[in-house]
Amino acid sequence: MTNKYTYLIVQEMFEGVMAYGEVELRENGTRFGAPFHTLNGNVYTPLGIAQYSDRGIPDGKDVYSKEAIIVLNMVPGQTVVSNYINTMTSTSNGSATTRIEAVSDEITFAGFENITMAGRTFANTCKLTTPSNVKGQMSVSWVAKEFGMVRSEEQTIQGVPLAGTRNEIVKILSAP
Repeated sequence: MTNKYTYLIVQEMFEGVMAYGEVELRENGTRFGAPFHTLNGNVYTPLGIAQYSDRGIPDGKDVYSKEAIIVLNMVPGQTVVSNYINTMTSTSNGSATTRIEAVSDEITFAGFENITMAGRTFANTCKLTTPSNVKGQMSVSWVAKEFGMVRSEEQTIQGVPLAGTRNEIVKILSAP
């Protein structure tokens, strides 16, 4: 089963950098949240996440330090750890608060896969896994060149997809 969220892939400025974002839209069409990243050659750089109020007005963001990178030249089965700082700012309720936290992400390159969705085949997507917050599960993402993340889901450690956790592109309005 696939979740029926609406995502819009955008290219816009995030913290002074032209970046790709996967904007999650509410049913009323306003923005809910958007992770932003750059992809230069074989370097995937998550920049942070923009958050929006129920009216679609920016009300917070997470900004990652420059150490938050994933070099996509790994061999299948290779695991890397990305250590970086996340600066979280919230501007909701009329006041601004900032919190800083050290983050350590463990990413395993599972291999390349060709996947087809929304009438388009994405060749050689990078399939990446990370430990889940739930014991016995892992988070899986597929990253496509010039698109960013095109699919994500939770799976058991044995690789069985968990019902209701898949997010993927179902319609492409325009594309590079």
